[in-house]
Amino acid sequence: MTLALSAPIALAAQHVSGLVLRGGSGEPVADATVALLDGSQVPLVTATTDPEGRFRLEAPGAGVYSLSIQHDGYAALWREDLSVDVLGAIDLELSLSPLAPEGGSLASESRIRTTIERAVATSCGEAFDPAANGVLTGRIVDEDTEVPLPGVPVSLVWRDPADSIPDVPRSRAVLTDENGIYLFCDAPGGMAVLATVAALGRDEVVVTVGIESGALHREDFALGLNDPTAPGFLFGSVFDPSTARPVAGVDIRIRDTAFRAMTDENGFFSIADVPWGIYLLDASHIAYRPVEQAFRVHGSRGHLVDIAMSADAIELEPLTVSVRPRRWFSDMEGMKRRQMAGFGHFISPRAIELRGASRLSDVLREVPGVRVRPAGVSGSVVVMRGTGPRGCVPQVFVDGRLYRPDPYLGFNEPFGTDLYAIEVYTGPASVPAEFAYGNNPCGAVVVWTKRGR
Repeated sequence: MTLALSAPIALAAQHVSGLVLRGGSGEPVADATVALLDGSQVPLVTATTDPEGRFRLEAPGAGVYSLSIQHDGYAALWREDLSVDVLGAIDLELSLSPLAPEGGSLASESRIRTTIERAVATSCGEAFDPAANGVLTGRIVDEDTEVPLPGVPVSLVWRDPADSIPDVPRSRAVLTDENGIYLFCDAPGGMAVLATVAALGRDEVVVTVGIESGALHREDFALGLNDPTAPGFLFGSVFDPSTARPVAGVDIRIRDTAFRAMTDENGFFSIADVPWGIYLLDASHIAYRPVEQAFRVHGSRGHLVDIAMSADAIELEPLTVSVRPRRWFSDMEGMKRRQMAGFGHFISPRAIELRGASRLSDVLREVPGVRVRPAGVSGSVVVMRGTGPRGCVPQVFVDGRLYRPDPYLGFNEPFGTDLYAIEVYTGPASVPAEFAYGNNPCGAVVVWTKRGR
């Protein structure tokens, strides 16, 4: 007997499919990037919507997934807890909210040039000596999106052969402003300088720039920040601009997602594992006007989010976001945990701003249990009270690393506008294990900067 073998039956794999529409008009959105994510928000499968706005993703197996949809000009959409059965199917209809152009971006080269010229005219003034200096400025943007990057450290290093010790380099450092613009009003004229941009945990970008006295030089940088295979992380604070005090109990939500947080008594909040993309952030409190603003999350990066909430309408930008290394988020989370535990004395970003402090000695003078003493001609030393007649000098940590203050300036060493927050532990019993270095009985001062490590 002959057996007739029929063709094998093709079994449909488990999948997620759907239709992506424009919010309000209901028109299909083509060329949107749709990704199926695992529990760590890492993309497993991606697809692009067709001209009809449709997509289909083959799930690698049964399980619970998340879904993200990204498209320029729209707020990112995120869905969690999609349970896919073996050979099962999920069909979705999704709506993307269109966005106005991002407030922080500069649309044209003419606007960029005007903004730079205004910054030079406003900031340089008497600081510019055309006989000895040139002005070095430029703009730093994200390589993929051309969005300006605020708070990025830029440094200059050069050697002056006229110095008494010519082999010792000189340096300057600044941070980019809200438009991603950096500015050196006193770049050394007649010399070649090394301009370095700290690329947030990746390789630094270094260029050599020839500075001509009395001239304006522009050097722009584009940094590759985004990693679409990894999520981003938010750490921020909410404050009342009329008092500069933190606002507790603010409900922070990323619209159309399950991401949510509440500010603590110090105004801090944190949100982890946010897929990359543009979102709408909502901040609400019964006593304040709500804040609603678009912001961008870069994959594998930390983000410093500052929110100003007022009972009345305010002119300043209610929300600013600065991109930080991934490690910065973990450091801030650790600081927040130690603060909640009740050990030590914490100086918040708002308190540092209110004091207008650029040196550690200026900030530490008002801390209970701490005494600031002059040392040498222009230096100072910090000692802990109650540790003997002469006091005891604490160890200093900057961005988690043991730090030795300048031998001449000591605690008068300037940090400029880079100080973010400070922890003070006045005795060995209160020092957390991560800062209990060696056998120092004098406590610790832990400094966190805006640039991170």
